[in-house]
Amino acid sequence: LMEIVASIFKLSAGIGLFLFAMYLIEESLKKLSGRNFKIFLQKITKNRIGAVSGGAIVTGILQSSSMVSLMVLAFVGAGVFTMKNAMAIILGANLGTTLDSWLVATLGFKVNIEVAAYPSICIGGLMLVIFGSRELFKYIAYFLLGFGLLFIGLSYMKTSMESQVSMFDFSVYAQMPLIVFLIIGFIITMLVQSSSVTMALTLSALHAGAIGFLPAAALVLGSETGTTIKILLSSIGGNASKKRVALGNLLFNIFLTIFAFIFIKPILFVITDIFSIANPLIGLVTFSSFVNLAGIIIFLPFLDPYTKFLERL
Repeated sequence: LMEIVASIFKLSAGIGLFLFAMYLIEESLKKLSGRNFKIFLQKITKNRIGAVSGGAIVTGILQSSSMVSLMVLAFVGAGVFTMKNAMAIILGANLGTTLDSWLVATLGFKVNIEVAAYPSICIGGLMLVIFGSRELFKYIAYFLLGFGLLFIGLSYMKTSMESQVSMFDFSVYAQMPLIVFLIIGFIITMLVQSSSVTMALTLSALHAGAIGFLPAAALVLGSETGTTIKILLSSIGGNASKKRVALGNLLFNIFLTIFAFIFIKPILFVITDIFSIANPLIGLVTFSSFVNLAGIIIFLPFLDPYTKFLERL
């Protein structure tokens, strides 16, 4: 029993470190490049393809679709962006988040990540103590600390999952209907407000053999809609445009989740048999990127009528 409790504590410590690391990376990048990103987004969003690409690029760098979406909400509220451009950026932001998942799946489970993280934390800590009074050095230190803690948090999740699998029989849960995994993915993401954490947890469980490929895909799908809650909450009390963008984002994510859930088995068949991806970790991240890319391709032609529909509300 003590081992199980210790393992659960280690898992929760891993989640805490991962979330704190994401916060440090977000804060440092926002401060180091906030104004440049605003100018970049305004320049690139002249057409819908540019807006989608801009959303994906900025999210890929900042590693938080929620942060990009909240930034877009602020712009829409201030009248900087049109509704159509805002929706296009948010579509791109969903795809941009998967870059972090690729990093975790390719590096996080292959190399001894803790060893790679130690120097980053050492340099970041020293910089913060010695040059902390200078803003530039302070945020570079935040970034280095965040980068190191991200991988240590992941390592904690990975090892605690592995020890739980050896002590606990997960096969009982494998028989649960897929919809249950979808709901669990949604709840986890809603609670921690980061689809990256849900993805890291799912990858750890898949790597340890706690769950199969199909339930893992359902968990990741559930996380698609979980992050929209933060955007909905931040639109409360905002002007009509802000509320429309938040609702537009929610409806899009619900549609995407339902659509992908209905076709989950054919999509996974394409990944494993047609793309011939044998590694389940890479397969899972490919599934996430594929679903988000498909959502953009399906939705872009209907962007005009969709924004008109939102503007009527």
